[in-house]
This record gives sequence, C-alpha cells and structure tokens, in this order.
Amino acid sequence: MMLRNSKKSKTVLDSKIKPIPLADVERLGHLIAQLERISTNTKSDTCKLYTKNIELAIEEAENGHDLAPAMISSKVFAHILEQAWNRISIKPSKEELKEKGRIKFVIDYLKTSGIIEPDREDLEKDIIVADKISRDYATHEISVFTQHAEALRILGSRSLFSRR
Repeated sequence: MMLRNSKKSKTVLDSKIKPIPLADVERLGHLIAQLERISTNTKSDTCKLYTKNIELAIEEAENGHDLAPAMISSKVFAHILEQAWNRISIKPSKEELKEKGRIKFVIDYLKTSGIIEPDREDLEKDIIVADKISRDYATHEISVFTQHAEALRILGSRSLFSRR
C-alpha cells in the first residue's frame, strides 16, 4: 500500500513540474497580454466569464497540462460560435448548411459584424481548424488525445477573434 501511494505521489509531482517549451511560454505570455487588453476594454458579464475561463485555461497550460486547457478553451470557443450563430438573422437552408457547413456562415457573420477583418483568411483558417480540434476533444472523436500545441491553438484562436 505504501509503495502504491509513493508511485501516485511521484506521478502527481511529475505532472506538476512537467516543463513546457519556451515557444509555448512566450505564446502564453502573448495570450495573457491580449486577455488583459480585452478584459480592460469590456465590461459585459459574458466577457468576464470568458476571461475567467481563459485565465484558468492559461494557468493549466502553464502547469504543463494538456487536457484541461483544451477542454476549457473548447467550452469558451463553442459558446462564442453559438452566440454568433444565434445572431445570424436569416439562417441558411439545410442545403446551404450541408454544402458550406455551419462554421462558414458563422465566419461570414463575424466578418460582416466587424469582429474579424474580412481579408484575414489566416484567421478564418485558424477558426475552422480550432473548431474541428475543439469538437474532436469535446465530443466527436474518442481516439483523439490532447497535444499541448493543439490545446494552445484552440486557446489562441478563440482569443484572436473574441477581441470585442
């Protein structure tokens, strides 16, 4: 029993001190600065909740955890996309949805609303990839396991277009 508890303690301690790459530390620093800028310019309760969740995801990523920041970021990402979808006044037909996909209509809304710049194809691609990754983590793919870089990608993508 004592040996098993020692192994558990070592596993817990090892997970707490798992180093993260310097590039990820710098990216997290950038995300923290961006988050501070966003949170000082917004007073809405929803933004405060986003901020609280994002701060928690960043803290988890700083501790070298992969699953927690991916799941927390996915939750915020999905909420933002759902809010955008709900604001689309004229919904596409089932045929249009099947042809283009819901995310394309959400991105079109984000562009026409000025939330993301219309000519930023890089952001559009990043949102599409992060949407797929976040859905895979949250529900769709049981075979998908969290990678640190992908967790940061979800976190970064979501904060990129939640400026407002």
